[in-house]
Amino acid sequence: MRRQSKQKLNWEYEADMLAAFAKDPLLCMRAICALYRQQTNEEKRGKSSLYQNRRGFDKLHALRGSLLAEFLTENDPFGPMKKSVQDLEKHNSKGVQYCRDLAIHHSKQLFEIYKNDEDPHFPQR
Repeated sequence: MRRQSKQKLNWEYEADMLAAFAKDPLLCMRAICALYRQQTNEEKRGKSSLYQNRRGFDKLHALRGSLLAEFLTENDPFGPMKKSVQDLEKHNSKGVQYCRDLAIHHSKQLFEIYKNDEDPHFPQR
């Protein structure tokens, strides 16, 4: 996968970001990686959600989300996403849809990450 430049978008509202999720599978994949980076180190190791800090994946999605993020980043959570949509589709035929569903489910948190420029590999203002 080619190197990604920092993507700058102008989302005024969470709804703008949600509309982008509906159109852009790569954006949804980046969202999964951004959520994973919000997990504590302990949560990453255990692929779980241990703290009620509203950061990273919720308990229901922690295991699958963590495994997916590790695949997308090739186990380098602090680096950029390294897999393409095609790579994900080969790995898991439902992976793109799961990324979209998970991004939508965590959209409030992702919009805060966007507004506060908290993640170097997720779109920034």
